[in-house]
Amino acid sequence: MSFINKISEKLSSGATAVSNSTKRMSEIAKLNSKINKNLSEVNSKHTEIGRIVKLELMDKIEHEDVKRLVNEIDALLAEINESREKISDLKGVKVCVKCGAQVSRDVAFCPNCGEKQPVVEMQNPEPVIEDTVTVIDITENAVTPVTDAEGDSDTEENAEKAESAVEKIEKPEDNKDDVFCPKCGSKEESGIKFCSQCGNKMDQ
Repeated sequence: MSFINKISEKLSSGATAVSNSTKRMSEIAKLNSKINKNLSEVNSKHTEIGRIVKLELMDKIEHEDVKRLVNEIDALLAEINESREKISDLKGVKVCVKCGAQVSRDVAFCPNCGEKQPVVEMQNPEPVIEDTVTVIDITENAVTPVTDAEGDSDTEENAEKAESAVEKIEKPEDNKDDVFCPKCGSKEESGIKFCSQCGNKMDQ
């Protein structure tokens, strides 16, 4: 019995050691997670301090390294704004001066907030050369050439086939979701809050 008891004690001791090790690992993981979270908050606050210093206290700071970093930030912000303007030009849109929404360059009022927009000179776009041709497949209704000997009936039948094939070509339909401004009659997309041409609030 003493031998069995010793084995049981060893097994119990081993299970306890594994359990304690698991608990320690779990606690270490929690502490590391807390440290990382706190470091992230510290970095965020450092960034906020820098932002406040740059916007409100720069005229009182003479430190050369700080001035250099501020100049580098200004240069990067200028590049960002330039890139955003180029993107807007490529998309044919502009940014609302009030809410920041992207709107079409030709709108007089922001469809999102109703703010009057400055006039943007429209540049003449470069002509686009289409290099693709749309081919309409009407094989099933192909018209078979006929000779004079086949008679007028075959000609009429072929003409009907051709007309039937043309009717199968789907024509683009008007967007049923479009709405019209009750004030100026401008055609607008469904869901907008304000008319893009007169700034009138749209009925939802």
